[in-house]
Amino acid sequence: TSTEIEPIEKSVLKKVKQIKKLCDDNNAELLFIEAPSPSSWTMKKHNGINQLAEELGVNFIDFNLALDGFDFDYANDFRDYGNHCNFKGATKVTNYVTRFIKENYNIEDKRVSESSKYQTWNEDVLKYEKVRW
Repeated sequence: TSTEIEPIEKSVLKKVKQIKKLCDDNNAELLFIEAPSPSSWTMKKHNGINQLAEELGVNFIDFNLALDGFDFDYANDFRDYGNHCNFKGATKVTNYVTRFIKENYNIEDKRVSESSKYQTWNEDVLKYEKVRW
């Protein structure tokens, strides 16, 4: 494993710190995620983002590392040989992030809400469930 760090561009770093401040000001948690992308991701990039995450006190999920409970098939879960997930791969990433958020953040699951405020959302989920596979 490389310990080299790819520096983050100053303009990007400035924007990320603004986003972090906005999150802090509004009692929101920031989460860094790097999707599986072996064709464009490097350990140096990981180290740079990881260093920033630690500095800011932000969780960081890097799907290019071996993660417990993440069963990604690099031969079949991409649509373009390692840069973009296909539907199956994206579903695996989404399911992992969902579990991570449930385990690490105190966020109410609105999907089970009986409130009419979420009725349209619930209807859309039912439509999605019918066509997703």
